[in-house]
Amino acid sequence: MVLAAAALAACAGPATPQRPMATAPSPAIGTIPAEQSYVPVTTADGSATVAVPRGWTRTAGGASLLLTSGFDSVAIDTAVETDPPTVKSTLDDVLPTLRAINDNFVPGDVRTVDTPAGPAVLCSYNADSQPGLTPGPRVTLSFERYELWRLGHDVVLTLSSPAGVDNTAAWHTIVDSVRWRDLG
Repeated sequence: MVLAAAALAACAGPATPQRPMATAPSPAIGTIPAEQSYVPVTTADGSATVAVPRGWTRTAGGASLLLTSGFDSVAIDTAVETDPPTVKSTLDDVLPTLRAINDNFVPGDVRTVDTPAGPAVLCSYNADSQPGLTPGPRVTLSFERYELWRLGHDVVLTLSSPAGVDNTAAWHTIVDSVRWRDLG
């Protein structure tokens, strides 16, 4: 089908460079099954544990851990921060960075939410998948970025899946699994 589309495009006349369009995969692609099992991992700085989907591809580097399965991903990043995150700090500092590094960035809500590990700042947004990081064509992804803080330790969970896919239960399982370790 891709070859047929390319052949038709070649017959249509001179090609002009265009950015690939974001497409939506079928709803089944990106849906995390209800029976998905989870395993605990410790953050890079040792400040917390998080339950992540078993069997997903892991890529670790420095203060980051990325788990992927198709178009779904869970990123766990850590940092030392003297102050807890706020809605204002997210709007002023995080959103401009996210806008700069994501194609077709569309911001959503930024608000404080309660989690079992304490308050978190939730920033939701949509953006295109990055070529080379996800298989196949570019798609629009929905992101939920949770920033949690305790005693100078910052843990950021960034969860993503194709836009329109409902992984609410899986994302809650992951966010609700965060447990701070003894930081005393």
